[in-house]
Amino acid sequence: MGPDVGKYVEQVLGMFYIRNVTASFVPPTKDPPNYIEQALPWFFVFIAIEAVLIRLKGRKWDLADATVSTSQGLAQEVVRYTLRGCEGWAYVYIWQHYRWFDVPWDSPVSFWFTMLAVDLGYYWFHRASHEVNLVWASHQVHHSSEYYNLATALRQSVVQQYFSWCVYLPLAFLGVAPSMFFTHSQFNLVYQFWIHTEVVKSLGPLEHVLNTPSHHRVHHGSNVKYLDKNYAGVLIIWDRLFGTFCWEEETPTYGLVHNIESYNLWTIQLAHFRWIASDVPQQVGWRNKLRRLVCGPGWVPGTGRLGDPSTFPEPDPARRRFDTGRPLWLQLYATLHLLLLLAPSVTFAQQHLALPPLGVLLYSGQLLLALSCVGWLLDGAGWAPLAELVRCALALVSLAWVGGQYPAAAVTAGRAVLAGSMLLWLGAVSLGDGKAKTKAQ
Repeated sequence: MGPDVGKYVEQVLGMFYIRNVTASFVPPTKDPPNYIEQALPWFFVFIAIEAVLIRLKGRKWDLADATVSTSQGLAQEVVRYTLRGCEGWAYVYIWQHYRWFDVPWDSPVSFWFTMLAVDLGYYWFHRASHEVNLVWASHQVHHSSEYYNLATALRQSVVQQYFSWCVYLPLAFLGVAPSMFFTHSQFNLVYQFWIHTEVVKSLGPLEHVLNTPSHHRVHHGSNVKYLDKNYAGVLIIWDRLFGTFCWEEETPTYGLVHNIESYNLWTIQLAHFRWIASDVPQQVGWRNKLRRLVCGPGWVPGTGRLGDPSTFPEPDPARRRFDTGRPLWLQLYATLHLLLLLAPSVTFAQQHLALPPLGVLLYSGQLLLALSCVGWLLDGAGWAPLAELVRCALALVSLAWVGGQYPAAAVTAGRAVLAGSMLLWLGAVSLGDGKAKTKAQ
C-alpha cells in the first residue's frame, strides 16, 4: 500500500475513531494536526455518496437544505479562526500554571483516558445545551434542519464553542497536555459526522456501547418521547448510566418543536437568542426571569426544571417541510459558490495566526458575507441580487491579491465564474429596478 493510499485510509478510519494510537502522540509544546481539515474532503465525498443512495431509494434529498447546513459549518469555523481559537486559551493557561500532575503525553493509557474524559465532558455539555435555555439558544442551530443526513452534521452554531470550553478545564488541572486534549476534541467531533444518516439502520451488539446513527436519530427527533435523550458523543454508555437513553422505535420527525422557516444564516443562528431577549422581560419577578435563562426551553412558571412534557406539542410526521421553492438553477448556483469557498476557508484556517488583525477581519468578513448571500439567495430576499453582485466583485478583487497561492488554472476558472456571476446579478438588479419603476409609474 503506497504512502498516499495509507494516509487516505487512516483519514477515513479516523472518522470512526479507529486510530494508530502512537501516531496521535504530539508533544505538549506543539499543536496537533488539524484533523477536521483533513476530514473535510471526505465529508463531502460521503455526503455525495449518501445523496445518491437516498435518491436511488426514491426519497428526497434536499439540495438547498444541505447547502445551508454546510454554510453554517463553514461560518462556525470562520468565526473560530477570526477569534483565533480564544476558547482554548484558558485550558492552555491552566495546564501551564496550575496543573496538579503531569499526565504522560506519549502513553496509550493517557490516550484512552483522555478519550473517555473528553467524551464524558461532551456528554454533560451536550446535556446542558438541551436543558439550559440560554445554551440551547446556540445548540438549536444543529437541530434546525427538518432533514437528517450527513450534511446535517455540518449545521453548527457559531457561538456554542464559547459555552463549552469550561466543561473541559478539569482535565487541564489534572495535567492532560493541551496537545492530547485538542487531539481528542477533534476526534470526538469528527466521529459524530457519520452518525447523521438514515442509510445505516442498526449496528447490532455495538448499539449497546457506541453512539450510532439509530441512537442519534432519536436525539434529533422532535417527538415528545425523544426529547432530551441520547446526548452521547462516541459512547452511548453515558446515557445508559445517567438515565437519558432511549431506543429508536417509530421513525423520528426531525427538526425543532417550533421550526425556523428560513435559510438565512443569521436567522438560523440567532432566532432563539432573539426569542429569549423578547420573552425574559415578560416574566414576572427576577426569579422567573433567571429561570427562563437557566431552566429548559420548555419551562414555564409552575412546572419542573424541564417543563411539563404533557403540554409539549407532538409533531405531525406528515407536515410539509420548509421549502422556499427556489428554482433548481439557483440552488445549483448557491452550491457551486459554496464549494468555491472551501479553498479560501482552508487558506484562512492555515494562515489566520500570521495575518494582522485587520487582515483577519477583512478575510473573515468577506467569507461571512459570501455565506450570508447563500442563505439570502435561497430565501429569496429582495436585497440578495445586489448583495451577491457586490460580493462577487469583492471576491474578484481579492483573487487578484491572493490568487498566487492557488494553481493558475483554478484562478482562471474562479475569475470566469465570478465575472459571469456578476453579469448575471447585474442583469437581475437592473431588471428589478426596471420593474420597480414600472410599478411606480
